[in-house]
Amino acid sequence: MIPSLSRKRWFPAVALFAAVTFIGTDFGLRMGIYAQIAWAQGASKGRLALFVVPRSRRDSTDALILKGLLRSTADRMAASGIERAFTSPVADPDSLAVVEQQVEAGFSAMNAGKWDQALKAYLEAELNLAKCRGIAPRKTVARVYKGLGLALANTGKPDSAETMIHRSLVVYPNQQASEYAYNLESRKLFTKVSRALRDAPNGSLNINASVNAAEIYVDYEFRGFSPVRVSGLPAGEHLVTVFADGKRLYSEFVTVKGGADDTVKPVLGAAVGGTEILNAAAAVEKALHRKRQALDASAALAAATGATDVVFLMVSGGKGGFDLEGIHWKDGKITPLKKTLARDATLVLSAQGLLADALGTQTPMEAEMGPLEAAPVALPAGGEGALSAAGEGDDLVIDPNSPIFKNTGAKEEDTGIVDKWWFWTAIGAVVAVGLGVGLGVGLSQGGGSGPANSGDISITLHGAQ
Repeated sequence: MIPSLSRKRWFPAVALFAAVTFIGTDFGLRMGIYAQIAWAQGASKGRLALFVVPRSRRDSTDALILKGLLRSTADRMAASGIERAFTSPVADPDSLAVVEQQVEAGFSAMNAGKWDQALKAYLEAELNLAKCRGIAPRKTVARVYKGLGLALANTGKPDSAETMIHRSLVVYPNQQASEYAYNLESRKLFTKVSRALRDAPNGSLNINASVNAAEIYVDYEFRGFSPVRVSGLPAGEHLVTVFADGKRLYSEFVTVKGGADDTVKPVLGAAVGGTEILNAAAAVEKALHRKRQALDASAALAAATGATDVVFLMVSGGKGGFDLEGIHWKDGKITPLKKTLARDATLVLSAQGLLADALGTQTPMEAEMGPLEAAPVALPAGGEGALSAAGEGDDLVIDPNSPIFKNTGAKEEDTGIVDKWWFWTAIGAVVAVGLGVGLGVGLSQGGGSGPANSGDISITLHGAQ
């Protein structure tokens, strides 16, 4: 009988060598792709104002379907350097930059253990966030409430802290226990709130906005057009955001009790600059087939919304599918747009491709939700050992000062190949080669068209005119 390879003394070393080669290459590949995405985000300059209107009253439902698909696509174009324009104004869009600065100040104070200073920064961030919450990125909103929760917990206000952490977790679910490893109290807070959120009964929320067919988002996920019923929400607070062109944007945390349906009736009032947006959009629609007039009207619409690009589409339902006709305005020039999208399984990809082609960019991919923040620099252990678990679902926290990581001077009698200095030197070389290959492949793939993702967008229509 041939002896098993796994019993050979050299087998673990070879296996480890191969694994590190694979990991190094895979990690480099991922870093290359992430570097390409980060470059695109850093180069973000564009702002898109997207309007989709029906050709006639009987085309209203078709226009809503395409509006949902196209605006959902636009929401994911930040990685390609294009953001949504303010077609539904907030109280003070400039306050977003202030919020970002205050969040960074609070984060630095937390890492330094200055909890009173952190609390002050995050309280100021929340006050300014109220002026621009509907346009703030989900990461920013989640960081505000995470920081506020931790600062409250570490300054003797645990009950309020749980509410803030709950808000952070519903807005940005992909948070890890290691991001809360400031101290044992912080880790326990994360465990308690995440467990409560996981075990909470589900409820439903009826959202009936004051403007019919307004866009509804719950916890940054598009859920349809008002009036709409959103089910499967864990009991507790959820962020409801409602858009309607030219109307004041609504973005508030609403409580879902669980069990029987809860109802919220967001009021979208008049907004500063809202009349100019609606008048300019109406002028573009009226002049869609008159190039000179359409050019002037599009420029006015771009100015009213702060857009660098304006895409205006008119939709009609035909036997072959959705007939779209419109324009793309950019830098004082108009490009006509005309296409028919089939009513079949290719609709989502076709709609995404239409918008990407018009803007001269890639079809947006569904981005992975990475960590919210970097873990604290110093990760304290819960005891004297090197490893300590904070609770169910928590990451292990490593104490680099533990005695088990120190050289005691003892020498093992029988050392294997993995204990040789030259073995780990070789491993380091392999990792370096793997990273180089991976980064090269990742960047070359990132520069291509990339895989398309249909997104499985679900659009709910109620009360369409």
